[in-house]
Amino acid sequence: MDWYRLPGTTVSTKRLADREGGEWGAARPAVRWVGGATDGTYAAVGQHLKGLGSTLEARKSWFCVADSLICLGAGITATDGVPVETVVDNRNLGEGGTQRFTVARGWAHLDGHGGWVFPGGTRALRTLREDRTGAWSDINTTSTTERRTRRWQTLWLDHGTDPAGATYVYLLMPGASRGDVAARAADHDWLCVLANDARRQAVQVRSLGLTAANFWEAGTAGPLSSSAGASVLVRSRGRTATLWVSEPPRTGEPLEIVWDRPVRGVVSADPTVEILGTGRRLRVRVTPRMACASHECEVALR
Repeated sequence: MDWYRLPGTTVSTKRLADREGGEWGAARPAVRWVGGATDGTYAAVGQHLKGLGSTLEARKSWFCVADSLICLGAGITATDGVPVETVVDNRNLGEGGTQRFTVARGWAHLDGHGGWVFPGGTRALRTLREDRTGAWSDINTTSTTERRTRRWQTLWLDHGTDPAGATYVYLLMPGASRGDVAARAADHDWLCVLANDARRQAVQVRSLGLTAANFWEAGTAGPLSSSAGASVLVRSRGRTATLWVSEPPRTGEPLEIVWDRPVRGVVSADPTVEILGTGRRLRVRVTPRMACASHECEVALR
């Protein structure tokens, strides 16, 4: 395993000293925005990333929907004098693995695993298939020293050396066939990225009735606005819709959410959700407290 290329991570390639940052969870960056909102099926998850032993900083979001994980990154910045990468995946193919790997226009697929869609194209995508040899004792002195060799397939996005505000968008489709991945890449209307910068990240999937946003600070993304850092998930079904709101920074301070969609009335709401207005748009005030829970409000649509 290449421990500098763990799947889903955005990393500075600056080499780290042994025990960098301490052991057993001692390394915790000085950030507050980590968490998200969920309805139990779909989810919006975000992380304000600060690199271990480096100047790397980024905002990362994952929107979990149906058959896909929508991955957004923004504000990717570093001044370490080394390349910065987002590791799309790093798969163990076993001893001498020969699984078919395909890279096409806007997508990639690995037999037996699934695929990835790159709405902006694959120009920044890098791939590597190699045999790697190591032992658990390489990262833990109390583990076995037995050395084993496995073949790995790695995909990563190259943000260059010392990026300033770099971004990415890609979809992970676990278990999908090559045909399904190619079809999703060809369907340019399936996903709408409403925002992807260091202030907010948001997506809309109309076929699922889904709008979701992570607000790193107060702002607007598509039809959603927030008065403070928040994670918001909206699902529309027929003539009703449900909003789920959380406050990952866990300040506990009230925040206001506006959904710019005509609303006839409120069907139900958690005690932590105060209705400020319906009609042309929905306005609510959420008192989140400190648990980073998801707070629910169901409305009837016009």
